[in-house]
Amino acid sequence: MGQPTLQIAFGNPGNGLKTKQAVISCFLTTDHIRFFSIKDIQRAFGYEGKADYWLLELLTGISRFLPIPTELMSALEYPIALTYHSADGTIVKIKAFRADLLLPAVEIVVKAKNDGYLNLGRLRYAKAAQLIFEQYKNVDLQLYVDEVVGFNFFKTQAKERIKYFITQKVKDPAIDWILFFPDDFFETWFAIYGLSWSQLYENSAKTAPVFYDLVFGRLPETVLHELRLTKPKRVYKSKNTRDLLHPELKAYTIVLSQLLQTAGNHLHIFTQLLNRAYPLENPLKWDDSTTNQVQPAQLSGFNLSLKKGIERQQTYTQKKKRA
Repeated sequence: MGQPTLQIAFGNPGNGLKTKQAVISCFLTTDHIRFFSIKDIQRAFGYEGKADYWLLELLTGISRFLPIPTELMSALEYPIALTYHSADGTIVKIKAFRADLLLPAVEIVVKAKNDGYLNLGRLRYAKAAQLIFEQYKNVDLQLYVDEVVGFNFFKTQAKERIKYFITQKVKDPAIDWILFFPDDFFETWFAIYGLSWSQLYENSAKTAPVFYDLVFGRLPETVLHELRLTKPKRVYKSKNTRDLLHPELKAYTIVLSQLLQTAGNHLHIFTQLLNRAYPLENPLKWDDSTTNQVQPAQLSGFNLSLKKGIERQQTYTQKKKRA
């Protein structure tokens, strides 16, 4: 079986999950799958050698005594190769392991130790595995990766740009609530309109009118008035994700999600259902001349590097297709 190859959109070697033995580099691919470096995982277990398949061999030995999911063994036997473009232009292949499989692998090693299935020479690896499990057993590693690699920051910047373009057309404090719409609402919207976070960020002038008409153009005036009077709470980083969306907006997003399900994600049917449930009450006239004159805010150094990284990945992919 050939080794599958995926492109990295976010993440850098050496930046990731912190353990006592090593930092496990984490990455997010262009199709939004989260991965950890296998080499770093093995270092986190305390393995100091160079073999790429050490963890596979460890679990293969344990499989004689304990059942191990086929998916887990297959992921190690046929690892994904991630393509990373370094700052000097060098292309590096990184063997990777899906983020959601890490804790199951760690837990199996811990159980093998507790049940007496590990020899004396491998007990130290189980001790390291125990520390990893205790540290991250209550952590959503998918969300952790998104935060560490800068994907959450990128999504916030995409929302900021939508807000920016809309506020060039209408001065309304209610628009400030855009930043508090949950990510899953945007992703539901993306699914039916064929969009993505990158498109939201890069084509904000075109996606802003669609978002305005979907939400603010249809809300009753009483709800808009309530939004204007209620200032959004400032977001502070916390281990616990908080729902900061205004109750009126939350209720509206629930209705939209239900309409999407009823429409079976067909845009034409969804639009008909939406027009019946929430007619367009506050339409705005959007024209190319207005959006073309809008200049987006300057990017921070970090966000600029993220944008350049995505552009490098896209350029590489295009060249590969042409070849």
